[in-house]
Amino acid sequence: MINGNTVEPVTAVLYQSGFVGPTGTSQYNNPLRIYPTQGNLSVTGNINAPLIQLNGVGTTPVANPSRVIFDGRVNQVGVGDLIVTNISTGNGANTSTFQFINSSNGNRIQFVNIKGSTTSLTSGVIHFSTSTGGNGNDNNVIDNNNISSETTGRPVNVIYSFGSGGARDNTSVIISNNNIFNFFNPGLSSQALNIRANSNGWTISGNSFYETTNFTSTSNVEYAVIRFNNTSGVNFNVNGNYMSGNDRLGIGTWNKTGGNNTFYGLYIILANTNPASNSITANIIRGFNWVNSGAADWTGIRLQHGVVLLGGVLPINGNLIGSTAESGSITQFHLLFHTKYSWYLCIERHLSSYNWL
Repeated sequence: MINGNTVEPVTAVLYQSGFVGPTGTSQYNNPLRIYPTQGNLSVTGNINAPLIQLNGVGTTPVANPSRVIFDGRVNQVGVGDLIVTNISTGNGANTSTFQFINSSNGNRIQFVNIKGSTTSLTSGVIHFSTSTGGNGNDNNVIDNNNISSETTGRPVNVIYSFGSGGARDNTSVIISNNNIFNFFNPGLSSQALNIRANSNGWTISGNSFYETTNFTSTSNVEYAVIRFNNTSGVNFNVNGNYMSGNDRLGIGTWNKTGGNNTFYGLYIILANTNPASNSITANIIRGFNWVNSGAADWTGIRLQHGVVLLGGVLPINGNLIGSTAESGSITQFHLLFHTKYSWYLCIERHLSSYNWL
């Protein structure tokens, strides 16, 4: 339980129950539930490393594995209240607010207000890292959280995964029903989700990605909401997400000015296997006013490599880019000309059914 505000001077490491360390043995019930007992509490740090690290949690004993549930609701009831923040803008390889490492399995973070500002290229506000034993950081759930940047700066990656090879990849992770907002870094190429090698079988569903401010870029960098860069990636399901507007569920307009910035709603490099095991369905990308200083493109979905089911056999499965009800849902303004349109690019091998432009 969390009974008061805390400022962490170093990484708070939570090992699996039964772990023997230099200061004693980690011992707790299964699952371990961490939640606030009163409102307006926070866990804060300024650490060029993880703020909270789940290290091997869920690996032993096999017959009764330990699990951790972070629940941001007061006494696990009502709406999310707890704030967990790493204000560091450091670019250390592991700088993050939450990190899963060394086969941390079956854990859950829910109803937490999570903030971070790491500029690391190899980490994120939430970082799924590597493993030296076990099966990888598998079966973890990130659900119903508010995830955003801290006022100290914006991150490069909100959620980042790069697992270990073989049997130790990061598998069966669920990212669901989160509000993920204000994440593009003005001066650095950035994305909300950056899923890289040795990561498979993720479900990304029901999330809202949006920008609440009038965002101004300061450099000619590339942005993507969801980026897959994993030529062996299989069994991904991206379904029912909003990439849109200035509020959850695609409300309002995402306004951007400043540099000459390429945009992708989804940028996809996944396995080139047939039949397709990866699916991109029922996502909505709309509500953009994207002003560039040059001729950089705005692209809804780009399939750069792989076999992916885009849409489905029923209209309800189709991805919607723009609006079927009104014109101008996506407005792109170049320095030399003004257009209202959406781009939908599919190259390499793919399977496509119902989609809406």
